[in-house]
Amino acid sequence: MFFLTYILLTGLFLKGLLLNFALDAIICLAPETIFERIIRIKREKMELQISDFIDALTMAIESGMNFINAFEYVSERTKGELGKEVARTKKEITFGISQEEALDNMAFRLGIEDFSKFVSAIKQAKRLGVSIAQTLKIQSNLIKTRRRQKAEEISRTASVKISIPLVFFIFPALLIVYLVPGILRI
Repeated sequence: MFFLTYILLTGLFLKGLLLNFALDAIICLAPETIFERIIRIKREKMELQISDFIDALTMAIESGMNFINAFEYVSERTKGELGKEVARTKKEITFGISQEEALDNMAFRLGIEDFSKFVSAIKQAKRLGVSIAQTLKIQSNLIKTRRRQKAEEISRTASVKISIPLVFFIFPALLIVYLVPGILRI
């Protein structure tokens, strides 16, 4: 009797210990993975908005506004996560941070490569005296081209990714549907 009780208690102790380790791992890792996923989703949404933001900024500059006024105008009309970041950058500029530094801060906060390239192009255009509107058009076209190329790359790999479920799930089901009636007749 004692031996049976010992085995049951030891088994429960090991199960409890394993359950405790599993719960500790979940408690430690879950918040980090949740936050990483939230950040990734926000970045993806902002990446989709960047080319529209740059287009609106280009149109505002072409209509006769300077960069600061165009930035303020577009920031008031930009919605979503990118709108919040643009509004924060506008506040930084209002509080006296230089325009280049505020844009650098925004690029750092966003962590999006396309936006970092956009900021670099703006700074270079200002230093060299090149038309900012033309620079913005080029940057917008580059971002749209990169997005299109990324979509084409994903579409090229789709056929390879779908072949595995096709071979292991769909073809066997079709074979069963087509062959079973013939086998049952024999």
